[in-house]
Amino acid sequence: MCSLIYTSVSSVFSRRSTYHWGTPSDSPPSDSPRFTILRGLERENFGLDHILVCCGFVTKTSEHQEDPSIIPSGTYLIGRLEISAKKDDPAAKFVKYQTIPRDPGSEGGMFMATQLSDECINTHSRCIPPQITSLPRRVLDVGSIVDDTIFLLISEDRKASYATLSYCWGGPQDIILSEGTWEAMTQGIALSELPKTIQDAVTVTRRLGLQYLWVDALCIKQDSARDWASECAKMANIYGNSTVTIAAAAGSDCNAGCFIKSSRYTDRRLIGIKLPLPDLSMGTIFFGVQNEYEPWKDPLHKRAWALQERLLSPRLLIYSLGNVSWQCQTKVQSIGIGSARLPDFFFKKAPANGQEIWQWNRQVSHHNSITLETFWLQISLDYCRRAITREHDRLPALSGIAKRFRDVTGDVYLAGLWKGTLCQGLMWHVGFALEPRSSIYQAPTWSWLSVQGPIFYANEKGARDSPLIEIINTETVLAGPDATGAVTSGKIKLRGQMKRARQKLDDELWGVGAESLVRAGHALLDHEPKFIDAMEGPLWCLRVSKDEGLLLKPSGEDYQRVGIFLSGLNRDNGVTGQTWFEDCEMQILTLV
Repeated sequence: MCSLIYTSVSSVFSRRSTYHWGTPSDSPPSDSPRFTILRGLERENFGLDHILVCCGFVTKTSEHQEDPSIIPSGTYLIGRLEISAKKDDPAAKFVKYQTIPRDPGSEGGMFMATQLSDECINTHSRCIPPQITSLPRRVLDVGSIVDDTIFLLISEDRKASYATLSYCWGGPQDIILSEGTWEAMTQGIALSELPKTIQDAVTVTRRLGLQYLWVDALCIKQDSARDWASECAKMANIYGNSTVTIAAAAGSDCNAGCFIKSSRYTDRRLIGIKLPLPDLSMGTIFFGVQNEYEPWKDPLHKRAWALQERLLSPRLLIYSLGNVSWQCQTKVQSIGIGSARLPDFFFKKAPANGQEIWQWNRQVSHHNSITLETFWLQISLDYCRRAITREHDRLPALSGIAKRFRDVTGDVYLAGLWKGTLCQGLMWHVGFALEPRSSIYQAPTWSWLSVQGPIFYANEKGARDSPLIEIINTETVLAGPDATGAVTSGKIKLRGQMKRARQKLDDELWGVGAESLVRAGHALLDHEPKFIDAMEGPLWCLRVSKDEGLLLKPSGEDYQRVGIFLSGLNRDNGVTGQTWFEDCEMQILTLV
């Protein structure tokens, strides 16, 4: 047992070059850290039964917001020992889960999947029970476990529970729904002809006791732009109303399958200890070091479409390398940069009467606008780091999440930004200068979705709390029926202060004065300087908050964004945003 504890601790230390021990006045010297071993049995928060290994006196961070009733204040959770028992052992009555199987597709793996699902549906008070809702327009009827054929079903508003699949295509698929194949698919599809990932998803759906499965390749006509646009606009409901989403996280293409073995788990060392049980019998409980799940290494979590598929789903059954895990509103697991789950009330249906509306508004107010603003910024940081095959899908692949935010907040969606927090949302910048924007229109230049690559945010607090621009009007022109989908153009008409500037060296920004240049701050360009210099017209600075703003270039009678600027970073010359713009009049302009 001591060896396992040491392994759980050392695995964390090996990932850190240094570790600093805090030392309260009543604690031992800093070279003698304390370790606290805590039981985490029967706690919904932690999923499987665990012994938690805590040490040190480090103050809690947002990265480790654990249950205070389990993790004492001032300790740092650095390891977990997994507790399990074999299905047929007497200890299985007292330890909730059997030993995690080495093969997620084995009988033991299927048993664990059904156990995780049943526990959520039957015991999780925070999770919305599965809804018997109208099926998506088309679903797959998976039949029974012994059937070797499945059928495409035109639902015609039939009501039932169903599962959805989140996976990587990895390129063209041989069998897809199209204008020429849909009638034949209603007569039957041989299971053996489908890609391995879809075959496995059918198997899981059947074992979970569900009859219907939604898969994009087989439920959306892939050769019909009209059908694709119509169904894409329904993603919020398709994933939001499903009983569970099966996430094939480890497969890089549709032929990889859900059940992928990994030496990371098959080589795991478990020790079995015979212990007396509460009913006076003897049983064997197994202990092992829990391997930390690193979702960003899985191909699925590098895919743009998968972000909304995860966030919109009330439950996820995740098949990663050699493992199966569960995620829901009760069992939260951090994935990517953004928050792991949408707030609970995002999964509730719209209230019907005045009392329910009052309760709804009161609940939403607990998540004030600042919290939801921050949540959306985190989503944008996560999304922009993911890959997408078709450039023009960047807005559609985020449309479902945008719909839920719109429905909850009542705000106006503007191609990746929100009207109520527009000043704050404008202050994004790229991590490094990029190539020019694509010739295929994706979004207005003021939207972070107009560039491809990681973005960051400047001091958005200043733009949020003390904006110095006045929004007069906003407009986006939709490309199709989806109110939060692709756009063909977008404009922001505003009133603000403008100054001409020039860029010198790498990032120095110089203001153009009446007699000479004055060093005004730093420029963070969206593109390499040579591309911006090639654009016609002078470089303009639009002040958004005290010492920050947008860099603009003329675009006909309007202006396009080319970056942001930060003034007041070098105060040797006395120039700040306040002093540089003090003699500048407000003017009206339009951003495109």
